[in-house]
Amino acid sequence: MDWRSIIEDTVTLFAIVNPISGIPFFLEITKNHDSKTRYHAATTTALTGAAILLVFSFLGQVILEKVLKITLNDLKIAGGIVLLCISVISIIKNPGKNEHHGVSTTELSAVPLAFPLLVGPGSIVTSFLIFQRQPWYIAALIIAINSLLLWATLRLSGPIYKIIGDLGSKVFAKVMYILLAAIAVRFILTGIIAYFGKA
Repeated sequence: MDWRSIIEDTVTLFAIVNPISGIPFFLEITKNHDSKTRYHAATTTALTGAAILLVFSFLGQVILEKVLKITLNDLKIAGGIVLLCISVISIIKNPGKNEHHGVSTTELSAVPLAFPLLVGPGSIVTSFLIFQRQPWYIAALIIAINSLLLWATLRLSGPIYKIIGDLGSKVFAKVMYILLAAIAVRFILTGIIAYFGKA
């Protein structure tokens, strides 16, 4: 078992899910609710995110290998480009106001908080790559660990937000996306080098 690659994949998925970036929205949709409702909202977000990643990763792996005949190097290059684009867009964009009148907290915890704000295309692509690199049970464990970290972050969102504030949460989110951009570049270069190695 390669613990280094497991840790790297766990950190990579954490960087793209970026739970800290979801704190302001989570606090907004739960601000007038009790602790029990916030608990259920955090649980809904974490479970929805995990389910999406697991389902798409398992199905994606079968489709890629059996139907499309796409190799790991193809996925590394394409996935790296997608992650790099998401990182750059997320770094430079200015988030707008979210309108969610008349929608329950549970629904908002699933959509749009779990998907697509936290678990979006970048997370799904990253999960594809992890399932290609790791045995399925290790990949599932990595997703479970990140879901638990997401749940814990949302459960502690109040204290965390009081400490770092709105500006701090935004700065942290941007730093995580810069880290993700660096990881994306590594994916791209690794795939390209592997192709030249075959040539």
